Amino acid sequence: MDTELWAASVNRELSEKEQEALLFFLPPERRERFLRGKAEARKPEVLCAYGLLRFLLFQKLGWRTLPEIALMEYGKPWFPAYPRVQFNLSHTAGAVLVGLSEEPIGVDIEKIRPVGERMMRRTFGTHDQAEFFRRWVLMEATGKRSGKGLLSL
Repeated sequence: MDTELWAASVNRELSEKEQEALLFFLPPERRERFLRGKAEARKPEVLCAYGLLRFLLFQKLGWRTLPEIALMEYGKPWFPAYPRVQFNLSHTAGAVLVGLSEEPIGVDIEKIRPVGERMMRRTFGTHDQAEFFRRWVLMEATGKRSGKGLLSL
């Protein structure tokens, strides 16, 4: 299997029926966290990321159901029954990204938004927001690929 990256735009609220259908794809602990959240924390991007993962697994591997998802020590999701199938998810306001591979994979997607000059300068030594987010996404994806997040960097 080649590495696949799929992105989707999420540009509207989901109907109650759509939310209910997509909730099915969330792992149990993620579903509980989603349902416990306040209404504004129940972002459609979370549901769409897992829905896109399910779609991608069907398209590429013919899987009709999403297998059990467990979390590694630092929170990276994986399929215990299928350790050779690696995946990663990311979401931001208005978009989701899913990566699928036989190798460890990390993905990140961010909406470019205002960031303070001090934060940009201290984090990456830049004054350019686009450059800040390019570097941030690379750093985040690298950490997610390792399974240790930003702790590994």
